[in-house]
Amino acid sequence: MRHQRSPKWHRNLSSAKCARERAACSLGIALQRWPQHMTMPVSGPSGAREQALQQRVTDLEELLKSKDQEIKELQGALSKAGIKLPSTSLKKAKAREKVGSGGFRKVSQSQPSVPYEALDQEDPTDLRLEEFYNGTGSAIPFQRINRGFYRFGETILELNIINHKLMAKTEDGWNRSKFGPIEKFLMYYENIEREKAGIPMEA
Repeated sequence: MRHQRSPKWHRNLSSAKCARERAACSLGIALQRWPQHMTMPVSGPSGAREQALQQRVTDLEELLKSKDQEIKELQGALSKAGIKLPSTSLKKAKAREKVGSGGFRKVSQSQPSVPYEALDQEDPTDLRLEEFYNGTGSAIPFQRINRGFYRFGETILELNIINHKLMAKTEDGWNRSKFGPIEKFLMYYENIEREKAGIPMEA
């Protein structure tokens, strides 16, 4: 019976992943259209457009969360049924081998409040973020928006691997809007995002 259901579950898992990628792409496009200098919505066409974009971003983020949950449930069902998924761990190891280990250091032996799990096992940047972030004591979670783009609390940033180092860039002027080390980004934004979320600041 397991072998009869396997193709269907694999198709469902593949379909869920495709749907998630489409939603992620749509969210990335919506964020690109978002005004760089946000202001409070005002009456008129401009304010209505900002409100529509804000609602679109919210809807797409909810869709992403839904698809992530669906993917995890399908993976769990396949695992319980004794059906092996594609060699994810092997792909993960190969991807890490490609980007190398330079530039990464755990900042502490603690763990973040919400560990990050790479959603794209073939994306070296996503894998490096998982490796780095899960060795920190951060109280603010990372959320993947699209390939290379993430949300850290309320801050949207771009991540990339440059010279074997995980680098971050934001559009709000941090580091002169240039790529800087992820450690520097975390040190700068951790307490800012904690204050916004009402979480006690790091000493």
